[in-house]
Amino acid sequence: MPSQVGDLFPNVDLWVLEPAHSDNKPRQPVSVRSWQLVKGKRRVIFVGIPGPFTPGCSKSHVPGFIETALRLQAKGIDDIYVISTADAFVMDAFARTLGTDKQRQPLAITFLADGNHALTKALDMELDGSARGMGMRMQRFAMVVNGDGVIEDLLVDPSGHIKFSRAENVLSRL
Repeated sequence: MPSQVGDLFPNVDLWVLEPAHSDNKPRQPVSVRSWQLVKGKRRVIFVGIPGPFTPGCSKSHVPGFIETALRLQAKGIDDIYVISTADAFVMDAFARTLGTDKQRQPLAITFLADGNHALTKALDMELDGSARGMGMRMQRFAMVVNGDGVIEDLLVDPSGHIKFSRAENVLSRL
């Protein structure tokens, strides 16, 4: 059964590229436990996307959260995490394409990889894109999680289209 408001956010490994090295060594993926992302925060937003660089994710869904970041912060959001079943290299390239590698301080927008589908499966948010050659993906969603790891709000677009999980909808519900 898919996760719901009031459930605990799963504590799984997600992946991000390590910070750049001064010696130009290649950056490597490092894991971060999902609860580390919420612990000690008021509230954070997790934005689940089916695929980086896809038209809806690149042109509408994620840019909406970038554009409303400061207004979300004013409503008590400490961080925004964009997650997909891609790998950490793809998520890093996606962040750079959208310009979020130049962090908008003080609200961070971090792109995380769920390449092993650990979070996707734990949330029961799989989207089967096999009919279009895309394999198993993460459903599109926006989720507000408090510092105790409790899901406070959840907006899911089960078909992959962008309807409920828009940034403006999240903002209006805070």
